Amino acid sequence: MIALIRAMFATPEAQADPYVWAAALMGHWAIGAGLTALIMAIWIIREAWNAVAVLSMAYLVGWEGGQLITAAGPQRRLSWALVWDGILDWSAVTLGAITAAALWHRRRRLIAAAVAATAVILTAGVGRRK
Repeated sequence: MIALIRAMFATPEAQADPYVWAAALMGHWAIGAGLTALIMAIWIIREAWNAVAVLSMAYLVGWEGGQLITAAGPQRRLSWALVWDGILDWSAVTLGAITAAALWHRRRRLIAAAVAATAVILTAGVGRRK
């Protein structure tokens, strides 16, 4: 598993295939939901919304930021596709985290809003890749 994570970190990719893109987006959503639930369940951070903020910022800076720095390399050449893919990945992680925290607090309207936002992104992204 560690080898897979290292490979994913070292090779950021903006998927072109709609099926692969949708699976990657929902995988990021699940990462956000799962890690937030885990953080709250083992009481690392007692307040659900603090867990969302910490996870969201840690993912943005640690993973997506690290990937962009690695992808740029010594020439500092970034493609806008990778930047936008990173923003979408971070958005999906954050929406998954918000969904988990809202579920923890039984905030049905917020759950519905986060899931709807994810569905809108998913629908728009798949539509652009066909």
